[in-house]
Amino acid sequence: MKSEAGAASFSADALPPEEQERIACILDEYLAAVERGEPMTPAGLLAAHPDDASRLQVYLSGLQLFHAAAAPAANGGPIIDRPRAGRTIGDYELLREIGRGGMGVVYDALQRSLRRRVALKVLPVTSSQDPRHIARFKNEAQAAAQAQHPHIVPVYGVGEADGVHYYAMQLIEGESLACYVRRGSQAADQPAPSTLMNNTQTAWLPRAQPFSIPPSGAAAVGDWTPRVARGGILETKSHVEWVARLAVQAARGLHAAHEFGVIHRDVKPSNLLVDRSGKLWITDFGLARMREAEALTHTGDILGTMRYMSPEQALGRTALVDHRTDVYSLGVTIYELATFVHPAEGAGDVQLFFERTRQSYRPLRHWEPHVPIDFETIVLKAMGEFPQDRYATAAEMADDLERFLRGEPIHACRPSLATRAAKWARRHRAAVMTAAGVAALAFVGMAASVVMIAAEKANVVAESELREDALRVTREALDEFTILYGEQLAGINGAEGVRRQAYERGIAYYEEVARQSADDPRLAADYGMAVGKLGTIKAKMGDDRHALELLQEAQQKYERLHAEEPDNVDYARRLALSLNNYGLQLGKMGQSAAALDCLRKAAELQAELELTVGESSDLKSDVAATQSNLGMVLSSSGNRTEAAAHFAAATELQWEALRQAPDDPLAMRNLAAGLSNLGAQQQQHGKLAAAADSFKKAMELRQQLLATAPLNQSYQAELARSLNNYGYTLSLAEDWLSAEKHYQAAIDFQEQLVAASPQSLQHLRDVAVSYNNLGRVQTQLPHGRQAAEKSFNQALQRQLKVLEAEPNDVATLSHLGGVYNNLAMLQEADGRPVDAEASFKQAIARQRQALDLAGEHRFIRQLLSKHYYNFAESLANRGRYAEARQAAIERRDLWPHDAELLLSAAEQLAAVSERARRAGANSATAPSQEPEAAAVAAVESLRSAMVAGLDASKLNSPALRTLSTRQDFQRLSEIASGEHRTSQNLARE
Repeated sequence: MKSEAGAASFSADALPPEEQERIACILDEYLAAVERGEPMTPAGLLAAHPDDASRLQVYLSGLQLFHAAAAPAANGGPIIDRPRAGRTIGDYELLREIGRGGMGVVYDALQRSLRRRVALKVLPVTSSQDPRHIARFKNEAQAAAQAQHPHIVPVYGVGEADGVHYYAMQLIEGESLACYVRRGSQAADQPAPSTLMNNTQTAWLPRAQPFSIPPSGAAAVGDWTPRVARGGILETKSHVEWVARLAVQAARGLHAAHEFGVIHRDVKPSNLLVDRSGKLWITDFGLARMREAEALTHTGDILGTMRYMSPEQALGRTALVDHRTDVYSLGVTIYELATFVHPAEGAGDVQLFFERTRQSYRPLRHWEPHVPIDFETIVLKAMGEFPQDRYATAAEMADDLERFLRGEPIHACRPSLATRAAKWARRHRAAVMTAAGVAALAFVGMAASVVMIAAEKANVVAESELREDALRVTREALDEFTILYGEQLAGINGAEGVRRQAYERGIAYYEEVARQSADDPRLAADYGMAVGKLGTIKAKMGDDRHALELLQEAQQKYERLHAEEPDNVDYARRLALSLNNYGLQLGKMGQSAAALDCLRKAAELQAELELTVGESSDLKSDVAATQSNLGMVLSSSGNRTEAAAHFAAATELQWEALRQAPDDPLAMRNLAAGLSNLGAQQQQHGKLAAAADSFKKAMELRQQLLATAPLNQSYQAELARSLNNYGYTLSLAEDWLSAEKHYQAAIDFQEQLVAASPQSLQHLRDVAVSYNNLGRVQTQLPHGRQAAEKSFNQALQRQLKVLEAEPNDVATLSHLGGVYNNLAMLQEADGRPVDAEASFKQAIARQRQALDLAGEHRFIRQLLSKHYYNFAESLANRGRYAEARQAAIERRDLWPHDAELLLSAAEQLAAVSERARRAGANSATAPSQEPEAAAVAAVESLRSAMVAGLDASKLNSPALRTLSTRQDFQRLSEIASGEHRTSQNLARE
């Protein structure tokens, strides 16, 4: 053994990688034993590893802290490194310990305030001295809390008490799949180890007797026990189907986590729990990576359990670790569950770590010949050596597993003979090179040379694939960070500033991608992607005009690519998506005709794709989005019947998506949104009962979502909108009290959201809408006018705050106009004409500003028209006929080609003329010229209406009777009803 001085100068960095890993494993095992309270001492550690004693001695001083913490436990004294059962931590009373791991201790605990049992995970006191351990512990809680899904153990709360960091989660009664694997592999009948590397058996309550999960069709849990001894086609089939159903649940949960921006990085049997009902739960997000927590890991960090790591994770290539590393680990897990053999059977962790890229896994059928080929294909695809070889998402893997369970063809394909040969050459390069050196046998030499060339070519291809994959991973990560993660931030209190910052950083990235790819024809698709993403982000930030330009440029780029390669499915799908995005933005800005043209082209392309590539969940989602967007644009342009048909088609697809994935939050959200759109159309058609039913179903879906994540702001906001929609339907049915109740419930949610995230403009907009609707209902209630005015003023305050941040936001300006109009009507009814006039003028000014910004936007034009109508009536009521006439003319001039609205303007002008005439007849002063001026304007409006196509019979309207004695009106009637009626004659007349 070396002297102490010599040992002190030792550096682990000087060791080969294999030796470094071995030393690390010895120390990890020592620390795990210390945490379990086993009687471990430094002397015992050195005695157990005499060959490494000199190297281990260097670390003993650092280990004294852990040894000292555990020493009292070894001697029967108190354990100071972890709280004892019976102790209280904050609101939680510890009942008993149920699991331990590298990231903490888990207790069965009682939350006293709510009187409920929970699983409480506590960071050990020794780890609390290390800021990095604290950061990772908090990261675990945050990751689990953000990744909300029915198959992810939910987090109830997180906190610190007396220096102890903890978080509470649901208590799951069941066992981990690691216990099942141990029984299946005929290991000794003993409990699973209480401490594993980088693992905590979190939130599960041990049972006296193990339980099993039945296959579909079993009557009860106890009716069927998964086999332990292997053999037999039927037995294997049942077992594999059971594994596949569990894998579907795991994959759906992981996909949800990935959509929330969370990568688990430690998927393995011990982190998959199964409760008494057979439901799978994903737990232990201790190594999860979230985009805001990237600083916790660096390139070269190796986190996770090696036996389940992906190659890129095992090699410490952090930049290449994305959601597909979880797909790989899930593949290894279900391989082991199906065969009771690990795919790297016989290889130790260290060897597996360094030999991963050369390891040739045996197919599942090597261990169990009755495993269905399709199931084996799915598992091997999930375990692809390179990320691009695997399923692109965990959802795709789940889809294929469900196809297998239904007996349908799966989408995964087995690798070709050439592909397998190239991989074999890469794995066995040393043997190939040795064979090439044997010159005595010419045939062998020639064969070896051929294989060497193939191997070198495969290497070049592999390195190129890795480079391309790294670039693509970076792009995908930034896509999710800027757009998907930006949306998820909307569900977190106070995250609006971070969300905007994410968008701004994304803009800088995509601008750079666009700049670098603009002049390179090989990067045309990248350029289209970049400008399309820029447009999407600009739209989310409210920069509508710039967004429109960028989205149009992306659409034109993909149109050219599709024209050059019409058989390229990827280009076709991207073109359809870009047409969809561009069309939606056109519709948002009031350009309905152009929007409909784009969206219909997108729908045609998607129909062709369905014929070409068949149905897929992603393509169905695209089609549903297009149908929904068509409905919205058609609705805003006044074509309600066709809009309703498109909304119905969208909701049918969304129902189907939810039936296929009943626990998928995204499917639930999409369907709720679709039902809300459908309900709005049913409302406009007067089908109030059908509308109420659609809104109720949307509310139920959103209540289910909120129950799974009560603190999610997005879910709260969406439920509030459903309450608002239902309240509006009740108001149309004149159920004023019920409508008021629902509006107030919506406001209660929205006020909390505004308080929690005061920078969120959307929350301010939503609560303003609710206050405006509440005010309209209160005007119908006895003694409700004072409350109504207060509600209108609350709506104005919120919208003016939004306008300070976004002075040119069309929706805000238009809504302001509507609130001012409602307030003016209330003030008019209360006999406050001066206040009413000021409010009418504000309504017209705000709505006019919105229309100027939006361009051809029919709905905003209709609102402005109504404001002019109301203002003209108010002025006429006060005898200000000249101003009333001018307001009616300005209203008329909004509709130069709309026959019906021109007729309405003429009727209002005729009414003003008659009122002015009667007022003059009762006046002692000289007769006014105003009756004649208003009548002339009325006839001019009718002439324009006839040119626009008004039916001549409409001139017999009772509202026009006061004009019947006028010569100009009579002449117009003759021409309109004569045989020689022409637009030219009408215009000249």
